[in-house]
Amino acid sequence: MPRTFLIALLLVTGCVHARGPAPVHEVDPKPPLHIQPLVITSGGDDLTGLDGYDGDDLFRLGYEAYETGDYERSAALYARMLDEFPDHPDCVPATWNLALASEKMGALDDAAEGYEDYAALAEPTSDLDAALARIRAATLLHHLGEFARSSQPLALAAGSEELEVQERWEIRVLEAMVRASEGEFDDAESELNRIRREIKRTSLRANELYPYQSAMVWYQAGKLYRMRAEAVVLDDVDDLEQLDADLGEKAALLLEARQHLKRCLTHRIAAWSGPAALALGAVYEDFRRDLLAAPRPSDLDEEQSEVYDQVLADRTRQFLEKAVIDYRDVLRLAGTLRMEEAWIQTVQEALDRCERELDRGIAVNPPDPTPEGG
Repeated sequence: MPRTFLIALLLVTGCVHARGPAPVHEVDPKPPLHIQPLVITSGGDDLTGLDGYDGDDLFRLGYEAYETGDYERSAALYARMLDEFPDHPDCVPATWNLALASEKMGALDDAAEGYEDYAALAEPTSDLDAALARIRAATLLHHLGEFARSSQPLALAAGSEELEVQERWEIRVLEAMVRASEGEFDDAESELNRIRREIKRTSLRANELYPYQSAMVWYQAGKLYRMRAEAVVLDDVDDLEQLDADLGEKAALLLEARQHLKRCLTHRIAAWSGPAALALGAVYEDFRRDLLAAPRPSDLDEEQSEVYDQVLADRTRQFLEKAVIDYRDVLRLAGTLRMEEAWIQTVQEALDRCERELDRGIAVNPPDPTPEGG
C-alpha cells in the first residue's frame, strides 16, 4: 500500500492524490511551549478579526479558512504568517498549506513556486517529502505550459531514492511531455505507451490499482495529440491537395486527443478531471482557431477576400457550437467527475466566452482562446 508523508499532524482527507501530502497541517491541541512575538493592531485587523495575534493564531485561522473553502483568505493568512513570523516552528507546514490553498483557488503559478519553496525547506529532514512536492510543482507548471521550467524540479525529484514505482511513473510522464514540447512527439508517445503498459502489468501483479497515474497518462496523451495537431501548419492554402491532407491530419489528431481525454475522465480523479474537461472542449477551439488563423489564398481580390472571410466564419461556427456542448456536458457532470472548484470556474469561463462569440459572430485571426491551465 502507498506510504504516507512523514510529517506529523497531517490530515488524511482531501489529499491531492494517494501519495501526496495532506491538504492542511492540523493545529496541535497541545503545542510545545515557545515564546513568539505578538502583533497588536489598532481597532482590530480585517484579515484576522483580532485586536492582536501571533503566529499560532495565523496558522489556526488559515487552517479554519481552508476547511470552510475560503482558500483566498487561507492563503492570505499563511502568507502573512510566513512574512511576519519567519522563525515560527510551523513555517515548513505553513509553506505547504500556502501552496495548496493557492492551488485550490486556481493560482497555479503561485502554487508551483510554493511547492518548490516547501521542497527546499523539507529536503534536509525528508528527501521523500521534497521529491513529492517537486513532482507536484512540475505537474502544475505543465498545466501552465511551462515545460522547460519543470525540468529542474523533475531532475531533483528523480534523484530521490525513496520514491515508489508510481511516483517514478509520474516523473517519466512529465519528462516525456517536456520532450513533446520540444517536438519529440514519437519519443514522448512511445514512453507514455510504455508507462501505460507498466501500470497495467503492475496492477495485475500486485492486485492494486493506480487510478491517479492511469488518469495522468491518458490526459497527457491527449495533450500530446493536441501538440501534434498544433504542429500541422495550414500555410499552403494555394495547394488544395496539400491543404486537404493537412486538414485531414489535423482533424484526425484532434479527434484522437478527444478519445484520450475521455478515457481520462472515466477515472473520475479530481486532479485530472478538471484539466481534461477543459481540454475536451478546447480541442474544437484549437481546430477553429487554426482555420481562422490560416492565410487567405493569394489570388483573392479585396471583394473575394471579404466573401472568403465570411464563409470561413460561417463554416467554423460549428466547432464553437461543439465546444459549447462539451463545456456544458462536463459542467453538468462536474460532481460525478469530482471536478475541483477552480477548474469548474475555468470551464465556466470558457463556456461563457464561446457563447459570447456565438452571439456576436466570429472575428478572423482571433487571439488564442485557451485559458491558463488548458
